[in-house]
Amino acid sequence: MDTTRRHFLRQSALLIGSGSLLAACGGSSGSGASATTVSVGLPAGGNSLSIWKPVIERRGLSADGVALKWVGGDPGQLQTQFLSGSVDISTFGPLGTALALLKGDEIAITGPGIYGHHKWLVRDDSRARSVADLRGKRVATGLATAEAFRATQLILAVQGASADDFTWVHSQGAAAVALFERGDVDAIYIGEPNATILVDGGARQIGSLQEEWASATGSELPLFNAGPTLRTKWLAEHPEAAAGAVGMLVGASTSVAEDPSQLTAVAPAIGVKPALKDVAAQLPERMGDVYMKAFGEAEKAQLDEIVALGVKHGLLPEAPAAKVYAELT
Repeated sequence: MDTTRRHFLRQSALLIGSGSLLAACGGSSGSGASATTVSVGLPAGGNSLSIWKPVIERRGLSADGVALKWVGGDPGQLQTQFLSGSVDISTFGPLGTALALLKGDEIAITGPGIYGHHKWLVRDDSRARSVADLRGKRVATGLATAEAFRATQLILAVQGASADDFTWVHSQGAAAVALFERGDVDAIYIGEPNATILVDGGARQIGSLQEEWASATGSELPLFNAGPTLRTKWLAEHPEAAAGAVGMLVGASTSVAEDPSQLTAVAPAIGVKPALKDVAAQLPERMGDVYMKAFGEAEKAQLDEIVALGVKHGLLPEAPAAKVYAELT
């Protein structure tokens, strides 16, 4: 196999543009003295993008001259570190990227990551049968600055409703789950794999972000949630390291999109306790459609659409001058 840097960059570009699977590359894994170390924000367990590290290791994905350094933390912490310059790659969605651009942070989404995957759950004895039934009720969810919550605000606005129709209780994922399990709230709105863990424990799913997006817009393309994001200045200064690092991350997430059975093997890395074997077995079916296969023209057009809708419905004061995405060269 041709394992030159030029070959790898060409393969990365094809992958990011078309979503084809990145095969394990020969050549250096980035451990040599000349390797560029790229720090990547790795969300803590309970986040679907926590698959990056274990899948890269399982599949032997590598890039000549690039060494990944994993920096763990909760999403909010990782984004702060990224904007401050202490992390090279993080994950943002279109609304979060647009807000950062408007504040003067020059960043851009550079590849496919995950679709929105939050689910609306109630206890089995709840009378609620639809999301509309929860209006006026207390709903536990993640932080108000999370991309999924911003997207939900947007979807509700497009539907002619408002996020203010619900009484939101914002907290980190584990705290939100505790509120729901204690009965302190009427429902929970949470992403995977926590949603599957709760459903396995007896909760009932009555809706999802993707169902609400399709209903609001008529779009058949799932709603983008987040993808690998770079500071554009760093990208310009390190184009080869950026292409190599993002290629590995994209290779991991697209390989799961093509072979969701991997999710069972890496379940502990995304917050599923080893004892929850039934949950791990359900992940390929419940999470297989979370991971994106492509970052082509349709996906980029959707990001433009989301920004335009954000301006129209008041989630953004204006559209940023720059696009929320950038090409790797």
